[in-house]
Amino acid sequence: MAWLIGDHWRKNSGYIPVGFKVYDMLTKLFQPIDVICVVRRNQSSNTGLWHKRAREFNFYLRGYKYLFIMKKE
Repeated sequence: MAWLIGDHWRKNSGYIPVGFKVYDMLTKLFQPIDVICVVRRNQSSNTGLWHKRAREFNFYLRGYKYLFIMKKE
């Protein structure tokens, strides 16, 4: 099983580590084989608007997603 997922940020709740939360849930059902950080290229978050929001609301622009590779136990 492979799952590609990124973290999330919202104005009201801030940074949400979705990747880590999903990984924790998946390890209860699957055996981890590998975790790969996949670089996000040509994403819309690499624009002046997102750079301004990151400075204004004090968060980082993360340029990667997680690829979880697991097998059924």
